[in-house]
Amino acid sequence: MATLILFAASLLGGYLFPWWWPAVAAYAVGFWLPRRAGAAFASGFAGTALAWTACAGFLDLRNHHLLSNRIADLFHLPAGALVPFLTGLIGGIMGGMAAWAGFALRAYVKPRAPVAVTGPDSDTGGAPAAAGEDTAAV
Repeated sequence: MATLILFAASLLGGYLFPWWWPAVAAYAVGFWLPRRAGAAFASGFAGTALAWTACAGFLDLRNHHLLSNRIADLFHLPAGALVPFLTGLIGGIMGGMAAWAGFALRAYVKPRAPVAVTGPDSDTGGAPAAAGEDTAAV
């Protein structure tokens, strides 16, 4: 879900806002949707990388690969077809880090409730200690 939202936001916002717009969208999605840091990074990376690769590939097809072949020569790449994929990789890293930062802000602002540690290995045998009862091992 987060990947599709980021994909759409990156494509649609890319025509209206500056090049760093997908980072803002990934930050917001990372703050609101994912439940784990790895999931936030993965959704930010995938959504932004797919959008940037699709956009770069479309523009590359429209100009008959002229610019991508020149950029490939400039950076000593074996083929101009790698340029849209490297563009997507760079955009994916940006989107993934932004979504991860959004998740980190959420974890900082709204921390999870502490989990009580009880179980068969605890001193109380899994049952909570009664008020005033000594839980030290005898």
